[in-house]
Amino acid sequence: GYHPQSRHMLSAPLLSSASVVNAAQETRFMLFDVVPHEQLNKQRRALMFYLALAIELQRTLVLPRARLLRRSPTAGMRSDAYEYARWGELFNVSVLSKLHPVVELEDFLAEHGFVERMYVIRKDCQPRTSTEVHFNGIDGVRVSELLCDAKAQYGAGELQALGLRAIGFSGSTDQLQHSRALELRPHVRFVQSTYDAAREFVEQSFGGDPFVAVHWRRTDFLLVRRSHPGVLQSASALTAHVRRVQSATGIRRVYLATDSDDQAELDQVERAIDPVRHSRTDSAASLLARAQLANVEIAICGMASRFLGTRTSSYTLAILEERSAIFGHATDTSEEMQVEPPPAPEAALIPSRDVSEAPPASPAVTVGRTGMFLVFDVSPLEQLNKQRRALMFYLDLSMRLQRTLVLPRARLLRRAPPGSVGVQTSGAKYVRWGEIFNLTHLRRLHPVVELESFLDSLAPGQQIDALVELGQHGCVPTGAVRVELNGVRRVPVAETLCAPGLQHDLHTLGGMPQRVLAFSGVTDQLPQARAITLRPNVHFVQATYQAASQFVESTFGAAPFLAIHWRRTDF
Repeated sequence: GYHPQSRHMLSAPLLSSASVVNAAQETRFMLFDVVPHEQLNKQRRALMFYLALAIELQRTLVLPRARLLRRSPTAGMRSDAYEYARWGELFNVSVLSKLHPVVELEDFLAEHGFVERMYVIRKDCQPRTSTEVHFNGIDGVRVSELLCDAKAQYGAGELQALGLRAIGFSGSTDQLQHSRALELRPHVRFVQSTYDAAREFVEQSFGGDPFVAVHWRRTDFLLVRRSHPGVLQSASALTAHVRRVQSATGIRRVYLATDSDDQAELDQVERAIDPVRHSRTDSAASLLARAQLANVEIAICGMASRFLGTRTSSYTLAILEERSAIFGHATDTSEEMQVEPPPAPEAALIPSRDVSEAPPASPAVTVGRTGMFLVFDVSPLEQLNKQRRALMFYLDLSMRLQRTLVLPRARLLRRAPPGSVGVQTSGAKYVRWGEIFNLTHLRRLHPVVELESFLDSLAPGQQIDALVELGQHGCVPTGAVRVELNGVRRVPVAETLCAPGLQHDLHTLGGMPQRVLAFSGVTDQLPQARAITLRPNVHFVQATYQAASQFVESTFGAAPFLAIHWRRTDF
């Protein structure tokens, strides 16, 4: 049968094998369930949030049953028509369990029977002890202690200290941030029969021809998204988007995934672009059959050479993740339809740009063109490995804020003489980040620029708009000033702010209009489980790996060996 790409599966494990074994041996568990109205794709996004948390806490993740919802004839989902399916009926539990220990909810309850502590995230909560609750559609789940806490799931440190065998979260709406979800997504895939059905359909419908896939969301979006610019696409707008892609790529064939029930607009699209569509399930079909077909259509769109999706749709987001994490498509092969493009000639099905031109901008390049920058420098005492961990914290932050990350120079410290502790900061030397780490890999994930290049690019009168001091006691805010930043003297700054903790306040940072925002005195470290999701993009330069490979080959040949790091001296 057809197997999606698995190139991510072993290249960047989120935990070492020992860590996974430890999580299983401790037999500590974590349960979760989402609010009832969350659709299946959001349930999977929630699973990735709690999977990341389970990895960090080294707890076996208990997989809830998938809650299948029937769409209302008007908008939203009907809450009186739930059906439930075991997670493994839709998603590949075998692949997931290779990353981290998991168990399905019904199996957990049959073997263990109760949960020591349940955190209820909903507002309609009353704390109580020794009680029974309705959880994931199951009545009478025994809970020793029920607490009302909407933020407990964000306190990994406090949760880590709990000695309880099983904890749970009820009423969640948590979604893992997109860039982090992509790292887990290769392990959270459909059952193999879904990919087999999609492959068979594509082969029968398109043979070996490339095709453009389109997700065109209608029905409830016509009501709930009518005031959102660029979300709703008319039949003529959809046609224009497709013809634009056809003109740029020369691809003629089209696959259409849509929930539209307007026969007139469907006929218009049919006449204009002649799309292939999958047969719809019977209206009396079970919700499980409908969910299985929806997943097959996601996989079909994942296989397409190009993809056009609907903005703000979780179904489109699932397709984008599928294309990137499962099928390995480049990000610039997919886009969400925006405002209606100018009409393209119906016959213009040859490439409209010279092949020597650069391809369309990727999302990373688009972020770079916003002209918003994030600068950081660590505390002078931080050694190189901690500087890299700090970089991953601010890389994550810059991705969230859609700012280009300015890479500080690596600060190289000399260890203090024998008999003393720490490092010497007086003789610190600086090298460009790209002398030690691979910028090409990093730029594939997110736009970056080295500090020296960034400072050289500043036009007369340009400066860092705001410098946030994080590590200096007795900090005094100032107006325009010149400061030393990352060993560079007299860097112009419009104002300095004394705001420890601001780096954790995404809401405030997202609203700050300053073009260049900087943080100084940084000691932030991204939690390990999250850092590992970014680490595949923060490589050493290739020469480092070549030198290591040459040493191993000349020393051990092909023989396996045990490596040990034994820290002494200042320790």
